[in-house]
Amino acid sequence: MKTSQDILRRQENAARQELRRLVSDRQPPGEADASTFGPWAGAITALRVRTLKKGPDACRALFLEKVKEQPRLGVLLSTDPEPETRKTSWTWAELQKADFPDPVWVVPGIIPCGLVSIGGRPKIGKSWLALQIACAVGTGGRVFDRQVSKGKVLYLALEDSPRRLKLRALKQLWPAEVDVTFETDWPYLGQGGTLALRKRIEKDGYSLVIVDTLTRALGGTDQMDLAETALIIGELQRLTQELDVTVLLLDHHRKANGMSPDPVDDLFGSTGKAQPLDGVCGLYRTRGKKEAVLRVTGRDVEEMDLSLVFDGLTCTWLLCSAPGGVKKDGPQAAVLAAIGDITAAGDLAYASRIADRLGKDPSNTAKLVADLVRRGLVREGAKQGQIIPLYLVDEERPADLLPEAPEPPDAPPGRPGGDGAPDPVPEAPEPPPGRPRSPGPVRVGPPSSQHSPDESGLLHPVPLQPENRGHRAARSPGPVRAGPPKGSALEGHLVDMVLLVRHPRGLSEAGKESATW
Repeated sequence: MKTSQDILRRQENAARQELRRLVSDRQPPGEADASTFGPWAGAITALRVRTLKKGPDACRALFLEKVKEQPRLGVLLSTDPEPETRKTSWTWAELQKADFPDPVWVVPGIIPCGLVSIGGRPKIGKSWLALQIACAVGTGGRVFDRQVSKGKVLYLALEDSPRRLKLRALKQLWPAEVDVTFETDWPYLGQGGTLALRKRIEKDGYSLVIVDTLTRALGGTDQMDLAETALIIGELQRLTQELDVTVLLLDHHRKANGMSPDPVDDLFGSTGKAQPLDGVCGLYRTRGKKEAVLRVTGRDVEEMDLSLVFDGLTCTWLLCSAPGGVKKDGPQAAVLAAIGDITAAGDLAYASRIADRLGKDPSNTAKLVADLVRRGLVREGAKQGQIIPLYLVDEERPADLLPEAPEPPDAPPGRPGGDGAPDPVPEAPEPPPGRPRSPGPVRVGPPSSQHSPDESGLLHPVPLQPENRGHRAARSPGPVRAGPPKGSALEGHLVDMVLLVRHPRGLSEAGKESATW
């Protein structure tokens, strides 16, 4: 006995088939009776009449108008038909026994079979990456150390000349035999281009089609129009499913909005572009830098971030080998080092303190911290007032993840003591370049009301520097022969360091005079 859901599913499948015939394939109306379309009978009848009277272009225009009134009509066209015998109820025992086919990949774990987009800002290396993938598929090579299956590739290079394509392929050291066909001109997708693509794939048997770029392939299509973009992208997705082919779209990102990069939200245009996609990749690179991050997400794709670097010799993107995707000389590594040093000294590490330690802008440091938290390299502790302390996820940080610290200088001989042995030199974490070496915060007696300690309630010792008045030399670590201020009780004595009170506006003279020697 058929249930109401079975009847509705059959009506939707019939309506979907007729819509694709009229709108996507631009064919005359079919022979099915209007009653078989259920709730969609009125819209489909109007489209049939418009096709017979004014042609397929007028039918398509009417469809776009009706989608604005009935958005579900556009969803119906872009989604896949549901099998009438589809199993929708499963027990855990049945799921354990069931065998499901593994997903098919173009680049394993990154680019699945189907409709996939690689987005990014203009001129950051999307085309170089697409050519790299095309060469690997055309030869059965590797991408990011992942073996890919050999197949025929159709590359729609709509923004390049034949001369530029040749130069780029030579720079990437393409071999003589690469099964890639380039087309530098193609009909717009909404004006017969999708149908031409279908015929070409059926004729020549391509397994991968690269569209560079989607904006050029769309022509004058309004990418902010949800109905129109969803219709065109939905037609491409149907093509990939029916012909078992992958279509890789190179798309543009909108301007950065200051939020964390998101490969789906950053796509230029309406959300209708991302809805039918099986996989979405976003290439993020700071202009002028060789390093980039490829963010990957999708239906059957595990979300990941791949740290890449552009090899200027072969003009290809290479996978960084640093753990966690952090370059040992990059800004993220400096933040990780600062967190480790601050926590090792017994202090709380938080964004503003890290920025102060590194001498960087607080807002940029906060973004770096947020990225490290999202990538699982840093964890946030319980909030303390307005402060959120930060901790390294792995206490024992890999040595190649962080910048190498210089070896400390040999300690000079100590002062003569009771037994003549040198005093031990306190071990201290190595600070970033340009900052004085410090053994860490030291708790001292309460300062005067004019000179408050920092928010941790600690006064920080700093070694004597040449700019401190009254001394003759400065060396750290180890004792320093220096002259305290004239007239003080310590004049003429040998001192190791001076404790100076931190003050919001710098160190005042009173603070210097009242410091502990």
